[in-house]
Amino acid sequence: MQIHVQDARSTDGTKNVVEHWKTWSTMLGNKNQKIEISFRSEMDAGLYDAIDRASKLMNSDDCIMTWIGADDIFMPGALATVASVFSQRPEIMWLTGSPHVANGAGEVFTPWSNVLYSRYHLYAGRHDGRKQADGNNYGFVQQEGTFWRRHLWNKSGGIDTRFKLAGDWDLWRRFAEYTTLYCFTFPLACFSRRIGQKSSDMAGYYKEVDQIGYRDPPFKEVQAMVLKRYAWDQDWIVEPQFMPSASPEIARAIRRFFRRTFFKKAI
Repeated sequence: MQIHVQDARSTDGTKNVVEHWKTWSTMLGNKNQKIEISFRSEMDAGLYDAIDRASKLMNSDDCIMTWIGADDIFMPGALATVASVFSQRPEIMWLTGSPHVANGAGEVFTPWSNVLYSRYHLYAGRHDGRKQADGNNYGFVQQEGTFWRRHLWNKSGGIDTRFKLAGDWDLWRRFAEYTTLYCFTFPLACFSRRIGQKSSDMAGYYKEVDQIGYRDPPFKEVQAMVLKRYAWDQDWIVEPQFMPSASPEIARAIRRFFRRTFFKKAI
């Protein structure tokens, strides 16, 4: 495991914390489970520039990647779960958990109902938390708890450092050009919401999204791929779940099909 801390010349003792964890990881690690912790402090042009700099320090082209903010946390067992899925299911290029948020008082909550992610909606850019033309709100892909293979990152071009707020939204769109997002029915990480954080600037976020805009996918893959396991010693399985398209024409056609099918069965 490689853990890199990218800092912007802070004076809050971050380096001391990293040194403490380096000592701890040396004591904990063994020849079969090496934990490498690195640290770099330099000025950057913002969050996504810092992530881009850190990504170039990864020491393997065949690794699983993610990033997480300093005040966000992974859920217990998240890393082991992710490693298990990626090792058992080589066809999976990226995955995510269900959304999970904590406020400044430490209270945890689910910001929206359990989200299904289809490649169709992701490519189109419709997972931006706003009500769409078909009347649905498809929520967000929570960055905290989303993991991907390094070669998918390289193939898609990595993070676009021109963004200040919506860089992950753009990254998910480009990931979806190549492959499907698989999702768990439980959280892998917790996002910490607090007053004054940059991610609370939704006006600025949507300004960046609207500068790019939605796009029509060249495919009609409208199934969500859900990862499940029914016993601790079983392999991970994938259960496709139907998810209606955000295209009004396709959605109406699907509704007509199901109405005719169920009506005939009832007769």
